[in-house]
Amino acid sequence: MEPLINLVIIILSATFLISFIVAVHELGHFLAARYYQVRVIRFKVGFGKTLFSRVDKYGTEFALSIRTSRKKPLRI
Repeated sequence: MEPLINLVIIILSATFLISFIVAVHELGHFLAARYYQVRVIRFKVGFGKTLFSRVDKYGTEFALSIRTSRKKPLRI
């Protein structure tokens, strides 16, 4: 049972780490756009329904999203 728990922890940790790296990478695009005075409409992390959003003084919407269950069953 312990190897299975370790595997789950490793998979969840890797998923979190990759997500964090992608978010930081996209933040770099956002900051570069702001530096060159390109209007940014939305900076969103994640897919699917928005859990949280906020609009700053420049009109940019910052959003955090999560994908919920699929509408159709997954066929394998």
